[in-house]
Amino acid sequence: MRKLTLRTMRMAGLTMLLAVSLVSTVTAGAPHHKGHGWAGPIFGIMHHLDHLELSDHQMGEIESILKGPHSERQPRKGKRALLQSFLTTSPNDADYDAVTAEQAKQAGRMAEEKMLLVADVRRQIYAVLNDDQERALEKAMSRKMERMRARHARHQTAQ
Repeated sequence: MRKLTLRTMRMAGLTMLLAVSLVSTVTAGAPHHKGHGWAGPIFGIMHHLDHLELSDHQMGEIESILKGPHSERQPRKGKRALLQSFLTTSPNDADYDAVTAEQAKQAGRMAEEKMLLVADVRRQIYAVLNDDQERALEKAMSRKMERMRARHARHQTAQ
């Protein structure tokens, strides 16, 4: 068994919090987009769809995609239980390293599952768009990423 060090404990805690934060960031945040039940930040594209002049048929297809079987899932309960379990695991426990390593793996699996789900839904939405709409969406997403990078740079220089 590995020696329990402060660095090991910090890394396990940091890994766990990072994984849980990623899952939370991907699934939580803003109000739901037009009652779809999916928060806009999930895709980063939901807000931009309103500006693409979608036909009624396209909007119907996208709503069907968003109301698919994946929308029934409730991953937040699992994340909350995992985080509570992590925070209540005492560093003094004999099996602390093993327990926190397993919790970190579980958080990673949850993040991976969520990201793959989001990727699949985004792929399905892109399949509904025509070439002009895809280009407009990519351009809007690129501008959004530039604004985020600029905001991050300003934040970094302010520190």
